[in-house]
Amino acid sequence: MERRNVVSNSRSSIDYYDPTVGYLRPVGNDTFDSTGALLFTRVARTGRPDLRSAGVTAAVNYVETYTALPPTIIPTVTSNDTFTFDGFAKVTTPAGTFDTCKVHFNFGSDQSTETYYFAPSLHWVRLDTTLQNGTRTTRELLSH
Repeated sequence: MERRNVVSNSRSSIDYYDPTVGYLRPVGNDTFDSTGALLFTRVARTGRPDLRSAGVTAAVNYVETYTALPPTIIPTVTSNDTFTFDGFAKVTTPAGTFDTCKVHFNFGSDQSTETYYFAPSLHWVRLDTTLQNGTRTTRELLSH
């Protein structure tokens, strides 16, 4: 998934996912400088299990490892994380109303949480994030 700066339209990052599991198993990401042309960091992610079979309200604990490539740029980091399948929810965004699958992650490395609302064939239509300091943000699908 490629992300672009909303003002300049320059590429800011690319996220890579397992081709079988999809969005529930990221395998790496690239970040770019402010022009979108120069690769700034490349990180490989390992350790996240296949989360598709988790039952409703079931929590899955796992350890995820982030390794910079080359590893001299930033140190390798591990995170004791938890995934929970919260069930299903109807979500309204500027792009419309969607029946979604609601899941959330608790990330041990920085004590943040992310709650995703996945709609069929659309990735997520809403993402709620809470950082360690209590800052909360919401991103929503604007159009499709």
